[in-house]
Amino acid sequence: MAYVSISAGLVTDVKQNIATMRDAERKPYMQSIEITLNPDGSFIEELCWGEHLHLKSVIPPEFLSAAGGISVMYEDKTDDGCEFVKTFNIMFNHRTPLPAKVLGYNNRVQIKNLTHPEIKEYIDKSRADRSIMDRWDRVMEQVTEFLKNCKSLNEGLKLWPQLAMYIPASDIERVNRKNDKEKKASGAASALASMDTDMLISSAVIARMSGAVLA
Repeated sequence: MAYVSISAGLVTDVKQNIATMRDAERKPYMQSIEITLNPDGSFIEELCWGEHLHLKSVIPPEFLSAAGGISVMYEDKTDDGCEFVKTFNIMFNHRTPLPAKVLGYNNRVQIKNLTHPEIKEYIDKSRADRSIMDRWDRVMEQVTEFLKNCKSLNEGLKLWPQLAMYIPASDIERVNRKNDKEKKASGAASALASMDTDMLISSAVIARMSGAVLA
């Protein structure tokens, strides 16, 4: 086997492969930051008017502003319990008068009911997408930390053969070339002990099944 060092270029290539695999898995869940709804529905009315909904029918139109959409935000948790905040825009299929408090570039209306039928599909996909990103963040961290603790790619592959799932094919070919170079001890074995290898392997398999094409 030929000696292949852990160069900055190799680490960069591995990170790019991980990003490619992550994006392949995310593809079915990635969404636009805008959705279009009917502003006359109960969801939008309750969202924009809140406890003042009963005033909608008595406020003169000149005291309201016709809007084509609103900015919203919500707080949620992934399946792993990680908290996150998501913002997106709800566009209306026709302009509608709204109170000033929900309008403006910096004003965002907070969504409390995440299971409402009009947004449930969007919320579910966003939650799944965030869970995927969080898991791949851990993949990125653990794989790169392991590489940094290896004195060579050869050692990394010897300690954890599944590392090859993340390594460019050209570097695997280099490793497989015959070479008699001696190797020194490193901290890779202890780094491997702290890795969630099941998660790392399953993530790579899912990404390839999702169509990821690596370097």
